Amino acid sequence: MGVPMPTHKVLSLSSDQVSADDRRFALEQGGYVVTSCLKLDDARKLLTSEPFDALIIGHRFSAADKIALANEAKSKGVPVVLVSGFSSDANVPADARALTIDGADAVVKAVGGLIERRKTSGRTAA
Repeated sequence: MGVPMPTHKVLSLSSDQVSADDRRFALEQGGYVVTSCLKLDDARKLLTSEPFDALIIGHRFSAADKIALANEAKSKGVPVVLVSGFSSDANVPADARALTIDGADAVVKAVGGLIERRKTSGRTAA
């Protein structure tokens, strides 16, 4: 029997149930425990009440709302993936551009990379 893999918790904010279900499925297949929500206020409450290893914010929220929520998460040491919906890096504002990814598998890989960087810096969700 092998050593159990650590479980990482991801909070995923989507604007619709179909996107939430698709993202949840992909992340769970990648080994993550996923909490999904459809409202910004719910995401804020969850960030305050539970520890998470990463936050994914869907593309149909305003830029101001996404940046505000991302800053809240970052202040708690939670890395963030912002889903932009832009078709290319050229359309993504430079201050928001870190990595352009495409598709659900890429989101899973991005979350894994963020969690790995967080782990090497000594921070984890409780």
